[in-house]
Amino acid sequence: MTEVQKRRVEANLRTLDYLEGTGVISGHRRRLVDEVFLFLGAGGTGSKMLCAIRDRLRQKVSPEELEEKTAFLAVDDAAHKELDELEEERGFDSTEVLPLPFEGFVDPAGLSPQVKAWLPPELYDEMGGMGAADHGETDFCAAYRSSRQLVHIRLCRPDTIAALTGRLTAALNRLLAGKPAGVRINVFLLTGLAGNTGSGIAVDLAFLTRQIIFNLSEDRYRHTTVSAFLMLPSACGRAPDPARRKLWNHRACAALKEIDYFMGLQSRGEVFRRQYGAFEVKIGENIFDFCTLAEGADDSGAPFSDPAETARNVVADSIVDLLSAAEYRGRQLPLSVVFLPHTDIRVVEAANRRDVNCCYNIISYASCGVPVDLMAAYMASKVLDKVWERLERCGEADAEAAEQFLLDANLSPKEVRAAQDMNRLRERFVAHADEVFRSKGPYYMVNLMYEIHRVLYADGKFASYAASKVKGIFGTNVDWARTERRYNELDQKVVLPMGTGLYEVYSFVVRELQRLLKKNAGLLTDTAVRDYLDELVSAAEIERKAGRFLNLLYSRKDEWTQLDPTQRGEEAVFDAAGLVRDFIRAEFDQLAGATMEDILVKLCTGSKDTEVPTQPPDRDPDGHKPLEAVAEALVSQLSMKARPLVRTREGFSLDDCFCSSYLTVPDSCKWLGRHIERYAASCGGVKQGGVYPSSAWEEIALLRIYRGVPAWALSWVEQVEEEYESDPHRAGLHMERGANGRDWSRFPNLMNQLTRFRSPDRADNA
Repeated sequence: MTEVQKRRVEANLRTLDYLEGTGVISGHRRRLVDEVFLFLGAGGTGSKMLCAIRDRLRQKVSPEELEEKTAFLAVDDAAHKELDELEEERGFDSTEVLPLPFEGFVDPAGLSPQVKAWLPPELYDEMGGMGAADHGETDFCAAYRSSRQLVHIRLCRPDTIAALTGRLTAALNRLLAGKPAGVRINVFLLTGLAGNTGSGIAVDLAFLTRQIIFNLSEDRYRHTTVSAFLMLPSACGRAPDPARRKLWNHRACAALKEIDYFMGLQSRGEVFRRQYGAFEVKIGENIFDFCTLAEGADDSGAPFSDPAETARNVVADSIVDLLSAAEYRGRQLPLSVVFLPHTDIRVVEAANRRDVNCCYNIISYASCGVPVDLMAAYMASKVLDKVWERLERCGEADAEAAEQFLLDANLSPKEVRAAQDMNRLRERFVAHADEVFRSKGPYYMVNLMYEIHRVLYADGKFASYAASKVKGIFGTNVDWARTERRYNELDQKVVLPMGTGLYEVYSFVVRELQRLLKKNAGLLTDTAVRDYLDELVSAAEIERKAGRFLNLLYSRKDEWTQLDPTQRGEEAVFDAAGLVRDFIRAEFDQLAGATMEDILVKLCTGSKDTEVPTQPPDRDPDGHKPLEAVAEALVSQLSMKARPLVRTREGFSLDDCFCSSYLTVPDSCKWLGRHIERYAASCGGVKQGGVYPSSAWEEIALLRIYRGVPAWALSWVEQVEEEYESDPHRAGLHMERGANGRDWSRFPNLMNQLTRFRSPDRADNA
């Protein structure tokens, strides 16, 4: 097998993987709400968040629906390699990545007067004054790495802004083609605040996208929601040293201060005006309709083992669950219900203008489910283990077995000499190989083909050949020469291709399949679930299923092994994953056809014979008791695990904030949603009507949104505010400052304990 062929097999089987594919039985794909979604990843952290969301969507949603309703764009520094990895390893195409050019933008002589006016004199000097070429590259890079403003200025290059607006316009036009005028457009901006690129262009990217949608259609713009998911420094990775950590905090505070200010445009009656090359932006709406902050620790303050990855996964999971919500009592759950608008707060006895700021929404999320795919993988792995045992018992071929094969296939020297053409010899060989293959399996056949090749090339050929030649059974040297040529031709055209092609592919596929199933089975760690599965199918039945799998292996040769187009130009039909999935669905229909509700009542009662009740609770109260117990356990576990990814200051409790809670339950569950809603309402976890059916068939999720949380409530803010105040005028810290810019140090800060807030839905909170 070639490396290309091996990668093709691995890619096909990877679709069976629980983490990287769709699972071993899951033909079910979630449905997205009838809206369109544009995901923008800014900087390195934003690009990683984009990958996490895209991977989950590709795993759980059909390709056709993703093509119709989603678009992705990653924007990062061209000097970084993350964008190359997106194309080479993560499946992004060239229209979904935009590197910001590094070369050629730093010459101050080429900057527009407006942009020059944004630059403070000290940063202008660091860039090289009359030309960056006068400065060494190291000097410039040092200035650039500490400057958010230079990243912002790069967008003003004509070619850069044209490329960015062009990509965004093309993506939106594709998403909106054929959609009704009232379809909601959801824009998600994903970025970290610790680095330069993400924190430097977040504001620009949000307002540019708003303006592009407005230019496309004012009516479309009225149905647009722009949401941001911002990673605070602890969720961007581990700083290598205290100096770098301080730099990250400095940038994040500056970026959040700008975002905080632009979140209040409407309340102040201001307009964001900016000229990006030839593209003008003039927006009077707040930068974001919804803004979420995430840290690399929960509200207990305990950091995660991998804070950045944990935060990305929580954000990705929460977004995907929201997008796949179904209908509730005849009405669709619009995202605007979940993505609540940014909330202004009342200010009481503010000391000065700088102590006025806005509030944020904080999300806590948890999910749990019945991993039907992992359960099926666990059972399939037991079958493959039995298949492996049978194949191993066949042993290995040797020279004697190779000679006997040739004789049994009617390929003795005399028969080879007498054959009229090579096709007849090929037919004999292949027919007998199929017989042996069915009894011995692919591993034995690979070894057998190698041994046949050896005996055909041994001195004097194999024993029967040598004996015939010594006895002079053939007449002339010509007869012997022709016989030898036919053996050589048989070896080159039949033996070697079958050994290194057909049977090696078989062996590689089975070996990879067993490895993948064993890996997925290992993810199922719940002992009770394993015990239930062991009881579900007896050992004798596993043996019978192994036999049926071997029959499938032998009878569908092309679909297991044909990796390349045929000589007649027919397309390769290899689809081992499809064969495995069909086999598992057929053999384990009690799992493949089960809903989450079916399995939960069986696990709850400990009996595989328990069924979901057919009558409502008032007619069959005893039959519903297992579901009531399941609902209580699920709500309790989710409530305990749904911890917000932020640390609040001592003395501040998120429980004092208004909290909207939502539960999503698979729409395939007949009664479970009702029991969950009843119990959640009784214990105060979720209000009546807060449980929504979801097209996620094996997962229940709890989402809490704490509204009206002031920035000062975060423990991180107090520290970074002090660091910011120690050097608020550092060159390049803010997106603009200079003759034409703002002095951000005089704008509202984040740390203000005089801020008071009220529940957003109370009458006295205007």
